[in-house]
Amino acid sequence: MTKRIQENEPERTFRLWSFQRADVPKLMQRETRYCASWEHTPRNWRVAYEWMARELQSRKGLSGCQALVWCWHSCRKWEAGPTVEVAESLLSDWDREQGLVTVELIVPEQLSLLSSYRMWNELLDVVHDSGSLPSSLEFHESMFEEPLLRDEEDNVQAVLPYIESAWIVDVRPLSLAVRHGSELV
Repeated sequence: MTKRIQENEPERTFRLWSFQRADVPKLMQRETRYCASWEHTPRNWRVAYEWMARELQSRKGLSGCQALVWCWHSCRKWEAGPTVEVAESLLSDWDREQGLVTVELIVPEQLSLLSSYRMWNELLDVVHDSGSLPSSLEFHESMFEEPLLRDEEDNVQAVLPYIESAWIVDVRPLSLAVRHGSELV
């Protein structure tokens, strides 16, 4: 599923954070790999999420990418984890009712595709308004180009084809009752 790594080349990794249902880490105790499902992807944005899966496949040389696992790489500053403010802006009431955790991961760089979250949201706006991808994606493909943090309000997201249980460093309950801007505990 992955590109072959040159012999003796050290594997580069990223530290990422992902908001997941509370049952996902429990499942990971029994299974070695968690694969996301399209089930909870909003239908009105599905075409954009499918486009991102194709981008991961194309840019990282992967095959068989389906629904992706969304993560955070940098929130407001490089390699800073998500804050309560980020969680509150992203998660719906339905998400919160499900019971969520923050999963901290160390993942192989070759399986991660980083992009500007602001630019991603601009693509979602276009898809929401038109019901389809724009005829030219050249502008939106710039979301993968440096600098990924476009300004002090931007975040860097990462998508993964799956989560391996060996990548999990920590799992913390996601409590949205703490003050805004503080690191998630």
